[in-house]
Amino acid sequence: MTDAFNLLLADLPREALAEFSRRNRIRRLNLFGSALRAVDLNTLGFLSPYFRDQVMTEVEDLYVAP
Repeated sequence: MTDAFNLLLADLPREALAEFSRRNRIRRLNLFGSALRAVDLNTLGFLSPYFRDQVMTEVEDLYVAP
């Protein structure tokens, strides 16, 4: 991962994201790839099967429900 990506991860309000995820019944929230550009919210099923496996090797878990 790039330094910019790592800085972005360090600045994220993890507890606020966890609370948002619990309130909205989000079981897993990930950040990947183009996180430094505009934000897209999608489900895993929305990703193209042609590159889904590659994306999943690069994800950073922001929240995973217990």
